[in-house]
Amino acid sequence: MISLPQRRGGGAEKKIARRRKQLNRFMMVDQAMKNLSTPFYSSEELKGPLSFCEGPDSGFFITDEIGHQIVRIDPDGKLLWKTGEFGNKNGQFHYPTDCAWDGERLYITDRYNHRIVCLDEQGKTIFSFGKHGKSNAEFNEPYGIAVDPHGRLFISDSDNQKIKVFSSDGVFQFSFGVPGPGQEYYESRIFKEQSVYKKWRDDQSRFHTIESHFFTSAFPLGNLDHPKGLALEKDLVAVADYGGRVQIFDLTGNCRHSHYQKQAEAVSLFSFCQWTAFFMGEIYFTTELSPAILKISSDDPELFFESEHEIGKFLFRKDGTIFHLSPFEKTIFQVSI
Repeated sequence: MISLPQRRGGGAEKKIARRRKQLNRFMMVDQAMKNLSTPFYSSEELKGPLSFCEGPDSGFFITDEIGHQIVRIDPDGKLLWKTGEFGNKNGQFHYPTDCAWDGERLYITDRYNHRIVCLDEQGKTIFSFGKHGKSNAEFNEPYGIAVDPHGRLFISDSDNQKIKVFSSDGVFQFSFGVPGPGQEYYESRIFKEQSVYKKWRDDQSRFHTIESHFFTSAFPLGNLDHPKGLALEKDLVAVADYGGRVQIFDLTGNCRHSHYQKQAEAVSLFSFCQWTAFFMGEIYFTTELSPAILKISSDDPELFFESEHEIGKFLFRKDGTIFHLSPFEKTIFQVSI
């Protein structure tokens, strides 16, 4: 199980600083794109926000993971309402992680209640669906959520290592994804330095071990290693996962591309891909505890933007404005590109 997030710990802040140094070492930093972020919304009401999405009238909904609440703000960053507290009943949450607005209703991934909660525009619960388990209509730590052009919900069922698709009313449609890392990971130096590989390599009975399956299989595209953030654009779904990849699927679940971060073999910066987004036909992503937004290129990722703060979930507006959330600063920042 992935450990619960800790906020403002000295160890976490040291990791952010170390990863900033790694960025400067392994990538050319565009100085013009540094330090241009300005605070858009910050409040004592926020205890530990993890994600946000655009809502009605260009405002935002925020999932306050540590506060077990949902917050709505207007386009000027003014608080409109907040709802939620710790628990598993109606109006309660247990570490909500992500949200998606379909134009009429807001959907929340209620992570440790293993369910999806649907709210109206005023924050009132309409219904919820899901419970802990492995079946089609059950979840094990749902994390990311997005709505496709047909109104269907795409949900990353993280610990079941699948993407599950539901109707807007919570009826299961289909799922896709095969648990486990892909070929890139098992061929990487990171894996080959681990004891499990060395044991497999030296064990004369290795052809009878579970690990041998990964070395003799065809390493199919579409493997998922604890999928996290999702993004949709037209007929494509981008999925970030903890295997250091962003994978692109079509709306039926067929994997089109798998983008693996080769620098992960040199530094841990590119492990744990967390959030992803489309903009102008390009794909962008962030990694856990990183101060950067990266852009996927044909080879290695390119550094698109570096902040002085940890960057969590982010989104683009059509005018080129980027909004990005810093969980540690408990602030949504904005920057124009």
